[in-house]
Amino acid sequence: MTDSVAIENLFNSVERELVRRWAYHHVPQVFINRPVQHLRLIVKAWWNMYQESRCARAGEDRTIWNRDTTCPAKELEGLELVKTLARIISLIDVDALLMYRDLYSQDESGICLLTVFTAYYSSPKSAIWMQIL
Repeated sequence: MTDSVAIENLFNSVERELVRRWAYHHVPQVFINRPVQHLRLIVKAWWNMYQESRCARAGEDRTIWNRDTTCPAKELEGLELVKTLARIISLIDVDALLMYRDLYSQDESGICLLTVFTAYYSSPKSAIWMQIL
């Protein structure tokens, strides 16, 4: 599996897992009453920031705009979700983005939400939910 396909699977797995947890109301409180599409759009924003920063680092025009959502997505149990969210944080190079443009408010929100999800699923309270799911 190429690195780009593995990264695409990473984003697909996070989206799948967040949607699954949303169905059980195991998401930060602010998302419980929002439609599941909201979570999908957040992951899409993370994907877009990753692609833009990757292209900025490489000095190339962006050619990949959409994820192939048919790529396999694995279950992310326990700390695996936290590790995967941390990996996404490491893939988004904000400094590279800033070389080409200012951050938009949705970029800043996306980065903050990535941090919120990581902190939420890192908490001991979240571990209780893992026994239920």
